[in-house]
Amino acid sequence: MDVQPLLDGAILLRPFCGEDVDAVNKLFKGAYGPLYPYKMSPCIPTDTYCYVAVVQETGEVVGFGRTRWLTAEQITDVYPLVHELGGYVVAPSHRKHGIGNA
Repeated sequence: MDVQPLLDGAILLRPFCGEDVDAVNKLFKGAYGPLYPYKMSPCIPTDTYCYVAVVQETGEVVGFGRTRWLTAEQITDVYPLVHELGGYVVAPSHRKHGIGNA
């Protein structure tokens, strides 16, 4: 995925990279509290796509989302071809600005 401009170019949406781990973990702890137990890893599972929203001027990570198609083992007759969006978080200071829609 190429970098996608958002909000008149002020925010960029780009693929997650290992250097984003600390910033993403900080977002989750900020949203869910200091005891949030699920730390992001720089290793992304196969067939999982992770993206970050970044303030273009400062490089600050202000959003994160993960998406994947469910595997054959996870699909049921009731829910065939399910696409999952998870691990979604946006910094309070940047909510309601279109990051989630992107």
